[in-house]
Amino acid sequence: MDIETTIGHIAHIDSLLDSRRVSAALDALANLKPSEPMQSWRFTSELTRLREDYALMSRYALDGAADPAREQLYDDIAESVRSLSRLALRSLRMKDDASLYYSTARYEALQHDDSIASLLERTETLSGLMSLAVIDGSGAEVTDPTSGRPARLVMEDTVRRIFNRVWTTHPFTSDDEEAIGSALRSEAMPRHVKHLLVSALMAGELEFHDERRLTLLADTYGENGYGDEELSLKALTALLIGLWVHRDRHMRRRCRAHFEAITESRSWDRDVKTVYFELARARDTERINRKIKDELIPGLMKLRPDIEKRFGPGSVSPESISPEDNPEWQEILDKSGISDKLKELSEIQQDGGDIMMATFNNLKSFSFFNDASNWFLPFYTDHSLVAMEKEEGFGAMAEIVGQAPVLCDSDKFSLICALKHMPSHARGMFLSQFNAQAADMNAAFKSQADTTTARRTGFIARYVQSLYRFFKLFRRKSEFLDFFATPVNLASLDLFAGPLGDVETVTLMAEFYFKRGYYDEAFELFGKLTDMAPATPQTFQKMGYCRQQTSDIEGALDYYSRSELLKSDSLWTLRRLAACHRMLGHHREALDYFNRIGGMRPDDATVALNIGHCLLELGQPDEALKSYYKAEFLNPDSSKTARPIAWASLLAGDTARARRYYEKIMADGPRAEDCLNAGHLEMIEGRYHDAIANYRRAVALMDFDTSRFSKAFGDDIAVLRRAGVDDFMTGLVFDNVLSSSAADGTPLRQL
Repeated sequence: MDIETTIGHIAHIDSLLDSRRVSAALDALANLKPSEPMQSWRFTSELTRLREDYALMSRYALDGAADPAREQLYDDIAESVRSLSRLALRSLRMKDDASLYYSTARYEALQHDDSIASLLERTETLSGLMSLAVIDGSGAEVTDPTSGRPARLVMEDTVRRIFNRVWTTHPFTSDDEEAIGSALRSEAMPRHVKHLLVSALMAGELEFHDERRLTLLADTYGENGYGDEELSLKALTALLIGLWVHRDRHMRRRCRAHFEAITESRSWDRDVKTVYFELARARDTERINRKIKDELIPGLMKLRPDIEKRFGPGSVSPESISPEDNPEWQEILDKSGISDKLKELSEIQQDGGDIMMATFNNLKSFSFFNDASNWFLPFYTDHSLVAMEKEEGFGAMAEIVGQAPVLCDSDKFSLICALKHMPSHARGMFLSQFNAQAADMNAAFKSQADTTTARRTGFIARYVQSLYRFFKLFRRKSEFLDFFATPVNLASLDLFAGPLGDVETVTLMAEFYFKRGYYDEAFELFGKLTDMAPATPQTFQKMGYCRQQTSDIEGALDYYSRSELLKSDSLWTLRRLAACHRMLGHHREALDYFNRIGGMRPDDATVALNIGHCLLELGQPDEALKSYYKAEFLNPDSSKTARPIAWASLLAGDTARARRYYEKIMADGPRAEDCLNAGHLEMIEGRYHDAIANYRRAVALMDFDTSRFSKAFGDDIAVLRRAGVDDFMTGLVFDNVLSSSAADGTPLRQL
């Protein structure tokens, strides 16, 4: 079978299992046997075992034997069939798939003398050699006795191999599981290796589901990272991501036992909520990036000429843009609206939003980031990228970077890479400024986050940020499953019904999505809230608004109406109801609501204007004019009333008044529809040449889109007829408007 056929066959097997036809699924599975001898033998052996288990279970069940674990056994067999089918697909792709995963897997498969256990053992040995050198105090670079190379570099290469091996090994054997578990528990294993192991477990799980990976992650969290709080929370984050990505898979008994054990932890509910919120918050990163790139930076660039003109060349520099030092800056920023945008970004950062992505996404092109494992590597100052830099002050700066609470590990390495590529004089200036300011910044953040909850939230947030950067910026990101591309809705899984199913959590997440404009997700969660507790008028208001923002006006009307039933005097709801009815063409209903609003706000010019619009759409131009005059009286400086008064006057037959208003409109930058309507006025009064001139001006303002003009003109023919314009003249004028040139010979496009 080729790959496409195999994928289709697997889908067929899944369909059989979903229909509880396990026997047929086992028969179909036999057709996927790998061609490689060793894989084929393992596949056949496992398939035979599954057939025997299913036959034995079926016989006992049909004989009427009692077995409380039968359903669990049935689900385990079905899950094993699914896993075996994916193993066949992987075996087929291992032949020549060019993706990074399979290229790496093929390389590792050729390294027959290495295993996960041996690579981990080698790393521990090298780490021990380097530790002895530190204790010795000689300061000399330790050499690997086997290769003669610096032990630091050999260990980094080995650690990279460990990541690749753990990532691409599937399925894990019991020996693999034991080796990784021992490494995570070992006090001799370097911290950064343990952290990288957790990410490798997650990366492999994203490729192919393997419960041994989930068990290792669950145990690491359950044992509090074996003394490393941050490792524990990374393991939980990786575990939840794996469970979400493979949410359609059944959890077998052994894995379920480990999972249920960690749910007994006192911190379980709180930590799951934090991961849930941070994964949702990561999705908001793209919106924040757009705000910085499309609004803030262009705004500052537009200001630069004015600032330099006022304060002189060079005034736009890092040391001059502080409003505290340059109060005149604040005035300029306030007037331009930049201050509001800066304030909004500050609030986003305080709320946990990732504003650093926009800064560091351009610093991921260094060769360091060509290797997938480096994106997941925890920042540590003994790494060769940092430790081998001899420049005075660089090491101290690296220590400060390592402690920076606002930077994730990926961004810390980006900063180091950028510094290493700076000219020495520029780097010196940066180091002197950075070292002076960073310590104060770190101290300030430490005082703000000096609580257990804040500390644990910070660990999770920074790990999620590193993950987000990999899946969005890695040069071969298209080869990886980007789970950030859609909402990670952990609350929809039964596994998390406890920690994520309470009213407070659902409300917080619904408000989070609503505030940031993710209206589909917000609507779903607000709907869930109405099932959990008595609905409030505000909940229905927000559900209606979500529907309106997604162009479901009828749906919006439904929920606004529900809100009105609970609170009939809400001005906000009444305005929305009136607007929705008008958008749907329910002009009578819209008028009723606007009249109610007018009773509550008699001096509101906008309400009077909308009442006029409804009356006009109901064919009552004389009544509409009364409301338009009221709006004009209440807000005489507004330009919004002139057009409706002119049009209503024309419809009411008061051409003199219509002309007064159209003359004012045409003298003040008319729109295409203004020229069209002014042309109608000239037609009604028999000034056909003037009508043609106005119509041609309308065509020009429509970018000479004659089909658009034809439709607009045709829509108003009934108005002209009611005003007594002869159809013959209407057709003659229309033909002259769209002729290739005017009566005086002027080409249409030169008018």
